[in-house]
Amino acid sequence: MKRARWLLSGPLGAMVIALVLTALAMVVAGASPIDGFAALFGGALALLFSLSRIVELSFFPYAVILQVTPIVAIAPLIIIWVHTPFLALLVCAWIVAFFPIVSNTTVGLNSADRNLLALFRLYGASRWQALRSVTVVPFTETQKRLRDAGPGELAVVLYRRMMMRIADAVADRMEASALVTGENLGQVASQTVENLTTIEDAARHLVLRPLLTYDKVETTALARRIGTYETSILPFDDCCSLFVPAHPATRARVEDAAKAEAKLDLPAEVAAAVAASEHVPIT
Repeated sequence: MKRARWLLSGPLGAMVIALVLTALAMVVAGASPIDGFAALFGGALALLFSLSRIVELSFFPYAVILQVTPIVAIAPLIIIWVHTPFLALLVCAWIVAFFPIVSNTTVGLNSADRNLLALFRLYGASRWQALRSVTVVPFTETQKRLRDAGPGELAVVLYRRMMMRIADAVADRMEASALVTGENLGQVASQTVENLTTIEDAARHLVLRPLLTYDKVETTALARRIGTYETSILPFDDCCSLFVPAHPATRARVEDAAKAEAKLDLPAEVAAAVAASEHVPIT
C-alpha cells in the first residue's frame, strides 16, 4: 500500500532550485564560475549536515575554522601544494565562497522552529517531510458566496464542505491519501455527529480526526507537550468565526447543503481557490 503523503510542498526540488539560482546569480553578478560551483556544493553540503547530526559534528567544525581563517594565512600553502599560481587563485576563490555558504546555510537550516519539528515527528513525518511548506488557501471571497447562497444556519457547514473539496484538490496535486482535521466531537455546533457526517459527504479522500474524542483538558495538555499551546492561544479570527450565524444548525442534512450549493459553480470555486493558494515555508 502506497504510503500517505503530507499536504505539504516538496522541499528537495525547491532547495536544489534555490542553490542553482544562487550560483547563477553569483556568476551573473561578476563572480567566477568557481564561486558559483562553490555556492552550489556548499549549500548541498549544508543540507547533508542538517539531515545527519553525526556528519555535521564530524565535519562542520572544520568548515567554521576555514571560514574564519584569513586566506592570506593559507595562500602560501595552497601555492606550494598546487604549484600553478592561477590554479592557486581559483582554490582561494573557492575557499572564500564555499565555507561561508556551508556554515551560514547550516545555521539557517538548523534554526527551524523546534516546536514545529516536534509536531511533525509526533505525526510520523520523516526528516525530508519536515523540510516542507504549508499550503495556505485564501477563503474569504468563497466564504461570502457560500454565506449568501443558503440558509444562515447552514453557513458553517457549507464553509467546511467547501474546505473538504479544496483539500481534496490539494491532496490530488500532492498525491496524498487522506485528509487530517482537528475536529472534535461536540466541541462546537458544527461538530455534532450529524454535521460531521454532512461535512464529510463532500470529501473524496479518507478524513482522519486524531482529536475527535479528546476533551479540552486533553487537547490543551497535548498542545503544551508538543509546544504549540502558546501559538494556539494568540488572538486570531479563523475563517469559520467570520460570518457565523446566530443559531447555527446542529443537525444539517446533506440534501439541504447540496440544495444551497447548487446555486454556485462548485468546480470553479475550488479551482479558483487552489490557483490562489500559497506555499509558506516552514523551515
